[in-house]
Amino acid sequence: MKLTTLIPAYKPRYLVELFTGLIHQSRRPDRIIVSDDSPRGTYSAMLRSDTIGPLLSELPLEIVQGPRRGSSYANVRHLLKAWGGSGDLVHLLFDDDLLYPDFYERHLIAHNSGNFTCSVSRRWTALESGQPVARPQVPPELTTHPNRLIAVGPDLIYPTTIPFCRNWLGEFSNAVMRADMHEVLERAELNGLSYEGLEDIGMFLAASERGTVCFVNEALGAFRHGPEQNTSQLLAPVMMKAHLAWVALAIAARRSGRLDGPQARDGIAHLQSLVDRRYRDEGRMDEFRRLVAGVAERRDGAEAAFLSAWQHFVGAH
Repeated sequence: MKLTTLIPAYKPRYLVELFTGLIHQSRRPDRIIVSDDSPRGTYSAMLRSDTIGPLLSELPLEIVQGPRRGSSYANVRHLLKAWGGSGDLVHLLFDDDLLYPDFYERHLIAHNSGNFTCSVSRRWTALESGQPVARPQVPPELTTHPNRLIAVGPDLIYPTTIPFCRNWLGEFSNAVMRADMHEVLERAELNGLSYEGLEDIGMFLAASERGTVCFVNEALGAFRHGPEQNTSQLLAPVMMKAHLAWVALAIAARRSGRLDGPQARDGIAHLQSLVDRRYRDEGRMDEFRRLVAGVAERRDGAEAAFLSAWQHFVGAH
């Protein structure tokens, strides 16, 4: 199977660690495309420098200029166009995440073992230094499973994520997708509702709708926590979207029958408590706090009002 790695690059500070992980893969990608969205093209300059460039000469590396729109997902969409959907598998690798040497080898084994829309491996949560310190809470039926490769579908993924506003699957960096998933990545919609801000968990849910997901029960990488992470910047529009997208996902899941009414309401109520606690003093979220409360309390017209405001917010950011 031919595998392409797409890197939406912005933060040069982790470049050496990122490409060290790629060089030492037991099975390397067939193609690596970097979209440089860094200020003044710093990322490209470092990749082409006399110091680093020769070390990367054995990698099938292509560099394109990013869209410079101030959005990491705009850079992802830019990369998808540069890639063009060729090959069998695609991996979105964010520039601050870490891959362990067997990452691609194990994911390829997963895809060769069945017709999966996506493979998702466990990963560590790491300090900014890269030191692993914790693992996300995975459902017990998976953690206690004797197999390393486990087929999972919507009946498991939906009720263990949306009602708790919990993404135990991880991020794009610990997933390898079938090439035809590029349509899902470009749209970022579930049952017609945008989940922008939660593109990773939204993709996993959509992948389970299109076919079976393979859970690779091994920690093959790490998600780095640091001051530049979106999760550390609650007042940024991208994090506001990430919170509100849980409501859109809950509504989409209820409408499709993947969650019953009480399960969807649990997710919305959980999100309401998060928004009230984290954005109580943020005037930009006052209207959404009111709208989310209305949806949680099942007021007449509240769902339509939320979705209208949500669509406008997504379009504006």
